[in-house]
Amino acid sequence: TEVMGLSERRYRRKMFDIGTHTQYRTVVLVFLASALIALMGHINAGNLKVTEGDLTISTDKEGFRNLPDRRLTIAMVTDLHLGRLVPPGTLAYALELIRPYNPDILLFPGDILDDHAGLDRPKMKELIAGMTPRYGVWASLGNHEYHSGNVEDSIRILEESGIKVLRDETVVIGNAFLLAGRDDYSRDRIVRQPRKSLKEMLAGASLNSR
Repeated sequence: TEVMGLSERRYRRKMFDIGTHTQYRTVVLVFLASALIALMGHINAGNLKVTEGDLTISTDKEGFRNLPDRRLTIAMVTDLHLGRLVPPGTLAYALELIRPYNPDILLFPGDILDDHAGLDRPKMKELIAGMTPRYGVWASLGNHEYHSGNVEDSIRILEESGIKVLRDETVVIGNAFLLAGRDDYSRDRIVRQPRKSLKEMLAGASLNSR
């Protein structure tokens, strides 16, 4: 019986021992790293925080002179990944965090959506409508707007929610500054449409036009 038990233990050890097999170790390490990154991402997604920054600009633009106290408050919310795994409550929480700042303009610079099928569109529209920044709500596309489905569907969902999408475009805001929205690099890779360079995108842009 002892001999049989010893043989069985050796067999099991041989069967499950990854030893010096580098490929097995690599698989295990990649799996553990992926699980850790996913866990950290989930924790961070549920612990949103506001980061403040002040920027002073010397300008004689009339638009800035007409601002109360000559100040402009910009709120930016990024990487929400709304969809099946991230409910509208996350968007509601993010907007409640910035509401006390009474932002003049609200920006969503990419990765707002993660999928279309699990997205609560009416709730998203309702939440955006509850924000009334004087210079509107704007977005540029991230790679997830391409990966979540047809990018045109992503744009339609955002715009139906009250978010204006800029794709390699500029717009004059308050006759004071240019807002530029550059498309994600996924545009070239997924839909085979090269995005503009910054120089091309800004060519002809002027504060003298509305």
